[in-house]
Amino acid sequence: MESQGVELAQLFSGCGLAPANIVDPSAKMSRRQRLIIYRNAQRLSPASEIGLLAGRHQRLSDFGVYGYAFASCETLGDAMLFSIRNMSAACPVMQIRYRPEGGGIVLSSHASDDLSDILPFIAEYWRSSMQTLVNRATGSMIISRRMLFPYSAPRHWRLYEEIFECPVEFDAGVMEWHFDEATLARPLPDANPVNASLLEALCAQLIETTRGASGLERRIRLICTESATIPSATEMATQLGLSSRSMFRRLTTEATTYQLIVDDVRRTLAMGLLRDPTLSLEVVGQRLGFTEATNFSKAFRRWAGMAPSEYRQRCAGGALGRHHPPPGGLSI
Repeated sequence: MESQGVELAQLFSGCGLAPANIVDPSAKMSRRQRLIIYRNAQRLSPASEIGLLAGRHQRLSDFGVYGYAFASCETLGDAMLFSIRNMSAACPVMQIRYRPEGGGIVLSSHASDDLSDILPFIAEYWRSSMQTLVNRATGSMIISRRMLFPYSAPRHWRLYEEIFECPVEFDAGVMEWHFDEATLARPLPDANPVNASLLEALCAQLIETTRGASGLERRIRLICTESATIPSATEMATQLGLSSRSMFRRLTTEATTYQLIVDDVRRTLAMGLLRDPTLSLEVVGQRLGFTEATNFSKAFRRWAGMAPSEYRQRCAGGALGRHHPPPGGLSI
């Protein structure tokens, strides 16, 4: 923004933070403050493609611990799974999920209603930033299958093709990023399993520190973890002393949903329980609230990209030990 003649004081206007906070490692920024800065950037920049440009010029160090941990994973696929497990450490303003599909994975983004006026900017900034992170980690340009966006093509749409070098579809109704299996199997040149494990633990600490500003999600996670079975949304709201509508509304302002929290708790618990060979898959599924083992298997495939039996085998062989999420659950 400064290179375009915009002063930082203008960029921070109205958010309650000062430009000096940029170099303060103890400074915190809320989602509301982040969105104010994004809206200021969109309004003040003379370039409509500012989100794409900002993301493209990031360095690996700009991603902090999250970036170094990403680059320390063995393969790009491992790094993508790490990325999803620890997305909260990257301070996203959208909900990011993934699913296996056709020999690859799909990253899907879900935006809340309060982002409608700034969705293209955020999508461009996030996609461009992540493309940069992937390129920095692999040491070369990584080509994905395709990208889909829910909005109409902007006037700078050709820059999308230059930055992403893959088919880009607008007015698609969804926001997705598709990677194929061969790309995910690509080894990372700076892979270091010891660093990956240590840095992921640091990411977990950052996430827990960030969550301290809002106790609602923490309380929900604690109740889900300590309950014999995962409560329904109505049961959870009752335990919290809230109406279901109030609980849903407060979670929306925190860029999450009850289902996302429950899925994340279930995934974390599942990965821990599956390490115990004395527990059958049926028992693990029942502990997580699944009445049918097939439903548990389908859900676990969505969370981890593999069957629970395969995950258990890999754990037994030590292949997944360093990638296991730390206790407490991680939000995406």
